[in-house]
Amino acid sequence: MNIKSFSVGPIATNTYIVVDGGEALAVDPGLGAADLLTGAAKQLGATIKFIVNTHGHWDHVVDNADLVGSTQAPLFIHSLDADMISTTEPNTFGLDVPWEPSYPAELLEEGSQLTIGSLTLSVLHTPGHSPGGICLLSHEHNLLITGDTLFLGTY
Repeated sequence: MNIKSFSVGPIATNTYIVVDGGEALAVDPGLGAADLLTGAAKQLGATIKFIVNTHGHWDHVVDNADLVGSTQAPLFIHSLDADMISTTEPNTFGLDVPWEPSYPAELLEEGSQLTIGSLTLSVLHTPGHSPGGICLLSHEHNLLITGDTLFLGTY
């Protein structure tokens, strides 16, 4: 298993690629992440199999449409945040960012599972930061991807 993280966009959003067995999971493609994630997958000899949003805030999803378009990978988000990514008028707190709505291929719920290679990640519904916030957990690898559920100094 290999994990790479990048800080992207005007408010330094964390985006991740998790690779195992030649397959990759892209997490939270913020502004500018699509090219970084596809480049990292290529460098690691992997194909992006899934794209997951840990929640629907604009800074974690703004490159969804670009990444889906370039990889044809399905996009997943929790059902309670799905409307946030398909809106035509996101709340970007006054920041001028490009926006194209995106549409999930599948809605996640507590207990959903995603598998890449031999790595299985379980979905934990962790509302608070947003109604449909999730974390991705692998007990086997002591791995927890938290999005903004755990956020130094605030959330």
